[in-house]
Amino acid sequence: MLLDRLKYDLSPENIACEPREVRLGSRDRGRMLVVRRSEGLLEDSQVLALPEFLKAGDVLIINDSKRLPGVLKTHTREGAQIEFRLTEFSSDQTCLARPYPTHFVTPNLRVTTDTGSVLTVIETNVGPHKLCVLKSNDDLVEVLKVDGLPITSFFYKSYWNIDHYNPIYASEEGSVESPMAGLHFTEKLIAELRTKGIHVCPVTLHVVGSWLPFLEDAVDSHIAQAEWYHIPQETAERLAEARAAGARIVAVGSTSMRAIESAALVSGVVPAGSGVSTLYLKPGAEFRAVCGYFTNFHPARSSLMVLDAAFTPVDLLMRAYHHAQRRGYLFQEFGDAILYL
Repeated sequence: MLLDRLKYDLSPENIACEPREVRLGSRDRGRMLVVRRSEGLLEDSQVLALPEFLKAGDVLIINDSKRLPGVLKTHTREGAQIEFRLTEFSSDQTCLARPYPTHFVTPNLRVTTDTGSVLTVIETNVGPHKLCVLKSNDDLVEVLKVDGLPITSFFYKSYWNIDHYNPIYASEEGSVESPMAGLHFTEKLIAELRTKGIHVCPVTLHVVGSWLPFLEDAVDSHIAQAEWYHIPQETAERLAEARAAGARIVAVGSTSMRAIESAALVSGVVPAGSGVSTLYLKPGAEFRAVCGYFTNFHPARSSLMVLDAAFTPVDLLMRAYHHAQRRGYLFQEFGDAILYL
């Protein structure tokens, strides 16, 4: 399948430019389009109604990875400005990043942040996205906390505080991008889910480079980035109970989906433990454990939409997206939600 099959034109009025808590007063007040895959039906609803679409015993999987600022604005000794967008950490002081612009960036280049932290370019032109290896003289996480800005889409009105980009349950630092589907949840909504008997269980998957553009024309030609994940013992036990009872496992966002499906055995059992995933979920993929998917409306021609198309027939997926556009749903990270059942 060609990636252009997942192309759509997005109007400005369908783009959410502010966090939901700023725009609506609460994260859980967005709209939600429900897609019934087997019947091919679409239903307009709200995120607050999510408990109504799940049953007691179902398991909702959330990713507790916590986002750090991922953009460093630096300058060279001559005064040239260079922005580095991080993709992943290699060590406490080393990371992979994409520089803007690239023509100043060569091995051994030293740059400085506004507060005086010094970073050195170790290697350039790494991988198909032409990343560089960047080394800090100081602990890189601390440099990001002092000097960093969140990785954000270019159409946002401004940079927001990093808390606006993290789900309320985020606790495990390790990503420079956050699992944005989790931004729909509030403590009240989670309490309502649990009151109904729905189990809300964490996994951890540290996101790597999901903002990088899809370079290939053919979906099958893409290779997924390696990402570390962890399935806690308690989560594994809940999943086993749900499986035995015939209850559903619903992933919140692509990161929770990849963590569970990376760990799942052929039998559908999801054992506890940690690992590194290169799982690439594309049309034709087998989903061993997850049977429901709560997520955002994703950018056209992106790896995130490829995963959506793996979980839902492409024709139905595109019909859902066009329906959402016509009905005035908001897209992108701060936009509305879509629930595939």
